[in-house]
Amino acid sequence: MDLIRKDSKISTEKMAIALGVSSKTIKRHIKEMDNERHSYITGFSNDNILDMAKYLSEIKKPVWIRHVLVPQLSDFDEDLDKLSEFIDTLDNVERVEVLPYHTLGIPYSLNGVCPPDKERISNANKKLKTSMYK
Repeated sequence: MDLIRKDSKISTEKMAIALGVSSKTIKRHIKEMDNERHSYITGFSNDNILDMAKYLSEIKKPVWIRHVLVPQLSDFDEDLDKLSEFIDTLDNVERVEVLPYHTLGIPYSLNGVCPPDKERISNANKKLKTSMYK
């Protein structure tokens, strides 16, 4: 696959093509708006993810934004507010979903992290205005 790199980042347009932007609706997971926290969680910057979301908005490609809510990692009010503000800049968002972290009995490397409680899930849904997109 021939991907063009700019400043050691994969070109957003080439990445969109490689990921099959021809699909009717794209589901984008935004794990964390704070770049340092995102890097801590995933090992990578969130720059490409946010750039892709902006590009998909520019080309009017419908998207669903999903946020995995993980206590102690991606459940900070200030970052949920930043994510909501970012989503508000996009013209192509059809749906916003909060996906509460769960273990389903499967051992994960997040030892000691419990699923979020109902209050935090409700808080995230309010902050991300998920009811506006259903």
